[in-house]
Amino acid sequence: TNVSIDSAAIKEGKLVMSAPAMAGFDSKKRPYDVKAARASQEIAQPTIVDLEEIEANLPMDKNATAKIMARAGTYDTKKETLVLREEVSIIGARGMDILLKDAQVDIKTGTMSSSQSVRVQTDDTTINAGSVLVEQNGDRVFFTKGVSMTINPGTMAKDAKQ
Repeated sequence: TNVSIDSAAIKEGKLVMSAPAMAGFDSKKRPYDVKAARASQEIAQPTIVDLEEIEANLPMDKNATAKIMARAGTYDTKKETLVLREEVSIIGARGMDILLKDAQVDIKTGTMSSSQSVRVQTDDTTINAGSVLVEQNGDRVFFTKGVSMTINPGTMAKDAKQ
């Protein structure tokens, strides 16, 4: 993993960084990056980084990435996991836009999960659920807890004409 920062200072026993950027490769050697407006890290625990205003680009397959944004999160540089909190959005994930309250992302294995409410929007459908599990970089998506789906009526009319 490569790391860059604009500036750093030590405050109250923490290393506080401005505009950190981390980049690396997943288990299939596809590039990913994680950027934030600010980060802080306990000097005694250098592999755990708390982030603010996160923007990440994670691989979905060899030609596509998903843009992930969240107001806060924690990145474990050793495990290469990202815990996202506060207004999480995943844009362009295989044609889906996903809104979550939180998400746990394992960058190396390409999994993402949330046990809180999730909303998935495509051009044609909207799915609401109480939890989600995404495996294999989005190849498999499982929704549970009160799942509902709304299909755009215009989509059904187009399909009926074909």
